[in-house]
Amino acid sequence: MVIGIAGKYCAGKDFIVGMVNKYRYNGLGFTVLDVDNIGHIVLEREKDRVVSVFGKTIVDKTGAIDRRKLGQIVFRNRENKAKLESILHPLMVDEVKKRIKDRKNNFIINAAILFDMGLHLLCDFVICINAPFFIRFRRALKRDNLPVWDIVKRLSAQRRICPKSVESEVDIYSVRNAGNAEDTLKAVSGILTRKGLIKG
Repeated sequence: MVIGIAGKYCAGKDFIVGMVNKYRYNGLGFTVLDVDNIGHIVLEREKDRVVSVFGKTIVDKTGAIDRRKLGQIVFRNRENKAKLESILHPLMVDEVKKRIKDRKNNFIINAAILFDMGLHLLCDFVICINAPFFIRFRRALKRDNLPVWDIVKRLSAQRRICPKSVESEVDIYSVRNAGNAEDTLKAVSGILTRKGLIKG
């Protein structure tokens, strides 16, 4: 089984992944594919190509790409964001496909823009996480240590992450993660029960 976890910046995707990852399906646990981490790997692999597009100012003293500097360029300009995505996303999708190819394990694909990347087509179902703007803003301030304006830009850059279920080729279940862990756990458990991962 492959479960997709999608949601906007600081909606709490990792929190939900942790909840789902406690369960087993057909006797097997889940392998978590964090698409952000895969993106970091692909970014280093395609470093020369990315630097040729965005300039040497994104390279740190060690010769690696400074993701914070790159992020400042990308999230402040939609055209730059599209350029970076056109380089990285196809390779990231190929890497995910390669890792789940044998289907000998169960997988969780954790990706903010799961649908934009077409990764939902690899999933048996998707859990879409949502949280109010100001809760996500507070989480970002606490977690990422970024300037306020950069956080606002990142929050504002994301439009609708998950389509309505009737518009999609895969079943989508929505979970609100607004700070009450008990309510969130109940919602996730209900979905997993419906999909046969947990006995009701």
